[in-house]
Amino acid sequence: MSRALAELERITEAALSAATAGQSSEPFQPLDIHSLVDSLVEDLTDLGQDVRFEETDVRPIVLGRSDELTRALRNIIENAVRYGDRARVTLAQAHGKAVITVRDEGPGIPEEAQARVFEPLVRLEESRNRETGGHGLGLHIAKTLIEAHSGGIALKNGASTGLEVLISLPLKTAAR
Repeated sequence: MSRALAELERITEAALSAATAGQSSEPFQPLDIHSLVDSLVEDLTDLGQDVRFEETDVRPIVLGRSDELTRALRNIIENAVRYGDRARVTLAQAHGKAVITVRDEGPGIPEEAQARVFEPLVRLEESRNRETGGHGLGLHIAKTLIEAHSGGIALKNGASTGLEVLISLPLKTAAR
């Protein structure tokens, strides 16, 4: 019974997080997205996860809430490790946007299911085992947080294996 109550508490907390994602009253601040990604990857590596940030001299600045962007990126990177064994993260700057790409080496996601995985409570991993999947809210929360930053997120299967998650965030401009 205590396990069931603990699981109910986790589901409730996840649902509340999904419902309030991106609704913070905290103001947006200029963020060095390179430093944010580098710090997050270092933290996950310290926790024993197979994550690597492919260093670059690109230092894009975006306007945002550090905690929210960290949460969104953490979820995406942890999913890459969980379902694709490892995560390789790159950062680029193009067309007025910072572009973060997270690649894994897993089976990818069938194209017909790619839009669905961002819906709340959708899990492609069908077992009920908590070790192999969550509640189906993580990608929904990540997408909501990224969109709250006027950004976008897209999925693309790799040429032979793996999944690429592409996150774009508008750069801070002089007017913003």
